[in-house]
Amino acid sequence: MNEQAQKIFNNPQLLRNKLAEFLRTPEKVEIYAQAAEKFYIAGNKKELSFNITWSWWGFFFANGFLFYRKAYKSAIIISIITIIIGAVFPPLCLFINLYVAIQGKYIVIKRFEQALDAGEETFIQMSGYAKWVLYLALIQIIFIMLFFIAALFGMPTDSASASHYILILLCLGMGIISIKYILKNIKY
Repeated sequence: MNEQAQKIFNNPQLLRNKLAEFLRTPEKVEIYAQAAEKFYIAGNKKELSFNITWSWWGFFFANGFLFYRKAYKSAIIISIITIIIGAVFPPLCLFINLYVAIQGKYIVIKRFEQALDAGEETFIQMSGYAKWVLYLALIQIIFIMLFFIAALFGMPTDSASASHYILILLCLGMGIISIKYILKNIKY
């Protein structure tokens, strides 16, 4: 961590201002600022050091979350690992989601530090989020919802229990909420 980055991490207001520039999602600045301060304190105020945090977005969307935050290298590595593990034993993919949920904010803040160290022009290039991921997530959620609708109408009544229908309707409801959130966050 260079001296400029240390000055930013030592000044809570300056940290929040630079994070606002970097993230370009104002509602998330405080969440990431608290995580950044936690990592900086864990590194004895000389460097960033991992400390456990949690990201629900990281848990539910794993590599999609990393792509969204423009952590492309990590996202590609996680995607490859997911494909390999998914081909061998799909339930183990849950551990990848847990990993991203715990490490996600650290990965983003580490990128923030790298952007600060790289200079203003690179900082601007590394800032923001990948809007295309929102569109991809929207398409995925629609396909998942269509799958659940097909399951709902294709389920034989003699073998279906009320819990199956409740689960399907719950998944559809979560899909609708997710679509609403994504559409709200797509700024034209």
